[in-house]
Amino acid sequence: MKITSFAAGVPLMLAMLAGGEGLRAEQPDSSAAAALASYIQSLRLIDVHEHLYIEQDYRKNPPDNIFALFYPSAYDDLISAGMPEPDWQIIMNPAFPLSDRWALFAPYWQRIRNTGFGHIPLIIAKDLYGIDDINDSTYAELNRRMAACHEPGWYRRVLRDNAGIEMIVEDMGSLEFDRSLFRHVLKFDHLLNVRSSAQLEILSSVYHHPVAGLDDYLAVIDRAVADGVRHGMVGIKMALAYERSLQVDRVAKESAEEILQKVLQQQNGSPDLPAGEIKPLQDYLIFHLCGLAVKHNMPVQIHTGFQAWLRNDIRQADPIGLIPLFQAFPGVRFSLLHGSYPYGDHLAVLAKQYPNVYIDLSWLYAISPSFAERYLHEWIETIPGNKIMAFGGDYFYPEQSYAESKIARKVITKVLVTKMEAGYLSYESATFLAAALLRDNGIRFFGLKKITPEFPDKPVIVSDPVIRELVKSREENSGLVTHWLAAGPFDLKANVLNQVTPPPGFLESYAPERSVDPVSQISQDGAILSWLPARADARGYLDFTKVLGNYGRSIGYAYTEIISSDDRQVVMAFGSSDGLKIWVNGMLVHDRHGLHKARRDDVLISVPFRSGTNHLLFKVEHFVGVDWGLYLRVLDPDKALTFKKTFTGFRAGA
Repeated sequence: MKITSFAAGVPLMLAMLAGGEGLRAEQPDSSAAAALASYIQSLRLIDVHEHLYIEQDYRKNPPDNIFALFYPSAYDDLISAGMPEPDWQIIMNPAFPLSDRWALFAPYWQRIRNTGFGHIPLIIAKDLYGIDDINDSTYAELNRRMAACHEPGWYRRVLRDNAGIEMIVEDMGSLEFDRSLFRHVLKFDHLLNVRSSAQLEILSSVYHHPVAGLDDYLAVIDRAVADGVRHGMVGIKMALAYERSLQVDRVAKESAEEILQKVLQQQNGSPDLPAGEIKPLQDYLIFHLCGLAVKHNMPVQIHTGFQAWLRNDIRQADPIGLIPLFQAFPGVRFSLLHGSYPYGDHLAVLAKQYPNVYIDLSWLYAISPSFAERYLHEWIETIPGNKIMAFGGDYFYPEQSYAESKIARKVITKVLVTKMEAGYLSYESATFLAAALLRDNGIRFFGLKKITPEFPDKPVIVSDPVIRELVKSREENSGLVTHWLAAGPFDLKANVLNQVTPPPGFLESYAPERSVDPVSQISQDGAILSWLPARADARGYLDFTKVLGNYGRSIGYAYTEIISSDDRQVVMAFGSSDGLKIWVNGMLVHDRHGLHKARRDDVLISVPFRSGTNHLLFKVEHFVGVDWGLYLRVLDPDKALTFKKTFTGFRAGA
């Protein structure tokens, strides 16, 4: 099947411009217009905002029918046009015949074909799947072609080759993205929108830091942001307009503490504090988060204007309310997303008045391409050219981002050619501005300094063999230990958290440290325990709470065996929650107490393996919270290791 590349759109773009609405009939230098259109089409884009699934998950659960092309944006239009919401659940369920689902869908599709959201699936169908329209006679063939295209490499084909995107800034948490194509921001709304004691309990468990007062709460936020920085985030994201007004005011710490204490004193099951009552606490936390942006030199993205899904209060999303933040943090770069639709005039004033306020047009071309065109004309006249980031998708699926990129190039070309033909911009100024809007401003805003004009498709070569092998293992998802025996819980023998001094239970030598017998029972303090077969998940995480139960203040043991073809040094990469001891063939090789989240490949050590079966025993402490488990990856560049799935056990000293 022939797929349209981003460069192939130049002739079509020129044809559109020749008869384009808003251009003068007299074109004194049509070659300049053609050259500008060609230049814009050739630019490699920086996509400053997406929610794309990582490709591994996409391939496991690809959009299995054409209706996924309409989700989520066009779905909102379908419901707005009158589709009963329960019908959508039927339409998206592949268990029902495609023809029946189309029959439910088609009447409402006709009602939204005119919208910007409705144009996204049409562009996808035509350019990526060779189907000129989506109708009664084409839907089945489109569905078939979609199913045939989701092979490995589809992301690069659609995003890099077809859309011409060089780098994407994602908002999907700290997932393991393809670093040659993605960077990520982290959203911290869950730490800002707290309204109940139950929410505070969850946050305390997740971040392993009990919250008894405001200083504790701020420490949780500090830890969350520091974790994000360690995981390579390039910005902080807030989407508060979905839950509350963007009006943010400076609040005294004493006032915030007073409200937090009200939350802490709530009984389980009590209603959340009203929005008006909780707002001062939230405002204080927002200011604190922006202070951390200063500390870590992080830009801040804020959702403004039009909200996804339906029945939102657009009054909450006016960016004018953010002025106190812009004034309080002149050193923080703020990006206001989605052109603040419909508050484009407010956005123009803010970006003109405040050196630290930037405009982000992500998703705007689908919301309303004419709004994007109209306001881009105005913003070019009012805003310094280095403060407009003109492309982002805001989608789940790469096909949708491709469609948005096509509309973005079309609108930007039309606006800049119009400005040039009117004599407002020279050709040189127009090309400079095009590069700034579509790539350079995004690179500077997020500090993507290592991006080159043609970002390499192959991974960066490193000299250290351990790092090289670790990167390879991550790419191949190899070396992860998935089969275990687990035993516990044993008593941690501590009621008070101490990050420095290990608890007695972590120091005590329980029975598993003396021997492991898969079929024998373990007697401990009057309780009878057994070694239980356990499996890590697809990411290599062995979750003790699923095997042993969610016991606070406990010790759990995990055991596995690996066969080596000879005596050799082996690199193990691991992470645990919480503290961890490791024995290899009875020798203690790692001993680290402390509360922390389990992170894959967090610690690397080199250990001796002997020829034959090697016995690996892990002791994991658990103080409080829902996170109790470990990751283990063993690097095997020579393919000399065999990971056993059934175990014989061992006795210390044998």
